[in-house]
Amino acid sequence: MSTAVKNNFTKVMGDSDASPEPELMMDVEIHDSDVRHFAQLGFALSVKALAKQHRFHENAVQNVYVQLNDYKEAMEVIEEMWDAAEEQAVAAILKRKKEDIKEEE
Repeated sequence: MSTAVKNNFTKVMGDSDASPEPELMMDVEIHDSDVRHFAQLGFALSVKALAKQHRFHENAVQNVYVQLNDYKEAMEVIEEMWDAAEEQAVAAILKRKKEDIKEEE
């Protein structure tokens, strides 16, 4: 039995469709005893990619996920965390620059 696997990283050979979720046909049926292993592997890779994308430690991403209902919500919170961190950095930099200018006067 062939199982279609969809993700953003694989593509069917010879498929000219540039859809965001190309398919890879596998001629392997995953054994029931291995489903948990591959699910954990996929989750670990997703956490690693999200952490790298937003420059957070993987444990921070996992901790957010544990507190929420699903991965989509966790992604949204991680994005909000990154936005907040950038805003805080800009505010802190501007504050220090203003303090430096006052000291120079």
